[in-house]
Amino acid sequence: MAQQKAVDRSVELLVKYANASGIEESSIYGSDGYTPSTVSETLTHLNGLLGTSYSMDEVAACLKRLDFNPVVDGDTVTCTIPSYRSNDVKLDADIDEEVIRLLGFDDLQATLPLLPSTIGKLTPIQSLRRSIEALFLNNGLNQTVTFTLIDAYGATHGVMPLGESIAVASPLSEDHKYVRNSLLDSLLNVVSYNKAHFNKDINLFEISSVYSKNDVVIEDYSHFNWDDKNPWNQQERLAIVLNGNVQSNSLVKQDVKANFYTLKGMIYALMDKIGYTTNRVTIKPNNDDHENFDPYQSAKLYLNNKCIGYFGKLHPLVCEHYNIDDTYYAEINLYALVDGHPGSVKVKELNKFPTSSRDISIVVDDSVNASDLIATVKHSGGKLVSDVKVFDVYKGLPVPHDKKSVSLSIVYESYDHTLKDGDINPVHAMILEALNKKYDANLRQ
Repeated sequence: MAQQKAVDRSVELLVKYANASGIEESSIYGSDGYTPSTVSETLTHLNGLLGTSYSMDEVAACLKRLDFNPVVDGDTVTCTIPSYRSNDVKLDADIDEEVIRLLGFDDLQATLPLLPSTIGKLTPIQSLRRSIEALFLNNGLNQTVTFTLIDAYGATHGVMPLGESIAVASPLSEDHKYVRNSLLDSLLNVVSYNKAHFNKDINLFEISSVYSKNDVVIEDYSHFNWDDKNPWNQQERLAIVLNGNVQSNSLVKQDVKANFYTLKGMIYALMDKIGYTTNRVTIKPNNDDHENFDPYQSAKLYLNNKCIGYFGKLHPLVCEHYNIDDTYYAEINLYALVDGHPGSVKVKELNKFPTSSRDISIVVDDSVNASDLIATVKHSGGKLVSDVKVFDVYKGLPVPHDKKSVSLSIVYESYDHTLKDGDINPVHAMILEALNKKYDANLRQ
């Protein structure tokens, strides 16, 4: 395009000043590959954006002076952008800028900005963060904010890793070479640091993001109104780490030591606070991550039959790597908690009628889960059963070696009358029958 204009200009100057004649028509071989671009704008949008009241004739005349070759069609003007302006005029806003630049900025009137009235509220993820912080801070845990960059060991030994870690192009050190895809390494380094400085009872939690390379496909949560957007594959998570005593009172010599059930109780308290009932939350054995967790003291957390996290006692080799003693850890996907559509937290009035509890000890196969027994009792008992708890599990003689004895405490309750044996006995019999039919359960003699 530039060469053609140069040739045409040269010929024009030869004819005008050198009386050249007999010049043949220029021939062009091939194509320069340039395709003129067009940009359209409406007069309504232009005046609305600039706060002006220009007519179409004024706008078209201005664009014609710029060699934009405007073509007017009603309220729309379409411009063919010359090649020397194709890099900086690409949008309708660029047309508006050119018009006001030529016609004068003095035409812009001083106006107040339009500020629509909105109701201020937290986004779902902000609300979830605050609920988590309030719960764990009130239970004596400390909140941490750790480095996003980790070392090679942490990049390959994460809990529920989001994907392949992103390597930093120019790391400051080997300890900060990768962008973390799990929070495990960050939290355990904090525990290790405190242990090395003789601090006891280290109970921490962190709400932070993990990342992975863009070629990893993860769940799409774009339909939520998040408070931040990230072009990377990113996921916000909650990590909890318990080491030592969760609560300690030397005066009355009562300590609550961190263990699997302490951590499990915290997770259930969180789910209940958010609005997830126990029938939507499931705990299943951890059969796949035995590298980070003790296989006999760890589990997977499911919400609506979808795995959202892991928790339990860390593997001794992991603890040895960080030079720490027995430690319990959990990592949960917070986006999945929002995506699960939590229900409203319901509060029941205090019952003015007394409850009645009955304890049973049943012998079942060793493979039967206690949670399945509890679900069966609640389903068979209906509205009269308000609570079921396991208070003992026994293995050994006289129970056969492939079976176990599970002791359940069943609480019966009614909100409209005092329960009598005539109300409880038929329901209790139905529960025992259902347990026998489904799990071949028999009362322990």
